[in-house]
Amino acid sequence: MVEELLEEELTQRLGAGRYERSEEREGYCGGHYKRGLTTRFGHIPDLSVPRPAQGPSPITLFDRYERRRWDVDAVIGKLFLLGVSTRKIKGVAKDIFGIPVSAQTVSKTTAFLEEELKYCQERELADDVEFLFLDGICEKVREIGVEKKVMLLSLRHT
Repeated sequence: MVEELLEEELTQRLGAGRYERSEEREGYCGGHYKRGLTTRFGHIPDLSVPRPAQGPSPITLFDRYERRRWDVDAVIGKLFLLGVSTRKIKGVAKDIFGIPVSAQTVSKTTAFLEEELKYCQERELADDVEFLFLDGICEKVREIGVEKKVMLLSLRHT
């Protein structure tokens, strides 16, 4: 299905399909090249990507040197931030996506997430933002016997 989407994108960009004659045609297909792409649905090992004969053409489905989709990187980064070790992430990625990831990939992914965190920390907040702090503890309470109850505390700050 991904290859069909790529073929359709090139057909629209060139203005005519393969072996089709048209006055709107702006070029010709220059063959295909193979590459791998990891998506959240798994790894596509030999994706056939069409290329125009007149130089490189930007593909909207993925970037030129992208080997993993951004959502795959987000999953890897979230696993790392949750405390999963790099070695375990390698095995989990192999089970989920079909390929293992290197420690370098995990590092690059977390660096991207650190940039996102820095942006969120440095942005300005509006003056009318309200905060609600919630906390709770679990204690044993004696009523009709002893049972655990949760006591919640909320504090609103404007």
